[in-house]
Amino acid sequence: MSVRLPSGVRERDRREALYDGELFLCAATPATLALAEWAWDRLVAAFPEADPRDVQHAIAGGELFRRLTAVRRSILADPEVKPLVRACLGSLGFDLDGTYFDLLRLRAVPSGGHRDPAARHAYVVHRDTWYANPEAQVNVWLAVRDVTAEEAFAIYPGYYGRPVRNSSERFSYPEWQALGGFQAPDDRKVYPGVEEALDEPGVRVPCRRGEALLFSGTHLHGTAGHDSGRTRLSLEVRTVHADDVVKIRERRRLDNRSRGSALGDYFRAADFAPYPPDGPV
Repeated sequence: MSVRLPSGVRERDRREALYDGELFLCAATPATLALAEWAWDRLVAAFPEADPRDVQHAIAGGELFRRLTAVRRSILADPEVKPLVRACLGSLGFDLDGTYFDLLRLRAVPSGGHRDPAARHAYVVHRDTWYANPEAQVNVWLAVRDVTAEEAFAIYPGYYGRPVRNSSERFSYPEWQALGGFQAPDDRKVYPGVEEALDEPGVRVPCRRGEALLFSGTHLHGTAGHDSGRTRLSLEVRTVHADDVVKIRERRRLDNRSRGSALGDYFRAADFAPYPPDGPV
């Protein structure tokens, strides 16, 4: 699977290419770098003991998790987030009038974290549609600091358009939200994932600080374990273009049996108006 650079590609054509399974790696812009630095500053404040990428070696795992959870919650509540995300999307060429986005998520993947049984849910291979997200979703994955191929998450391109056995029928978005939504830990949550052995190892795309990887939320993907010795730090925002919700839903439904819709959590990039309750789902 090749990764395309977006130079010279019209926004509408890029969306169509993403819906066909292509990946786009976007160069860092002043706005993406500003968002990365904004998140980095909060991590530095939360972890004065060491560089946030190395702090897993300085404090116990439980304390690391507690502080990361506090940073994630502060990001979700910060009024600066939406303008920063809008500037980021605009600099990447998104149509701000038609694009809606959900809340910014911080990802922190410690070296060796995949061997911790308590973190098993973070490594579930999935499609985002199994979490009641729209088939037209495009993910923007942004490196806070350089991410090597070893540290990157894995995408399984051979399963794009290919149904796979999964547990999405167990997922209810209203129940998920009642338990705190994304990035709020709760042992009662259902994390739908693949329920069969995969026949490919997955592709990992390295990214430099401020670079953004765009990919369809219907790609099979998941956090992958690594032993780089450092914690991988990244940001993610999910987007959808209102014109494509119904059109792509019929084209890309595949193997999703989740209940509910996450679209009520999306905001229009142009003015932060919520996704209309009578809009297409």
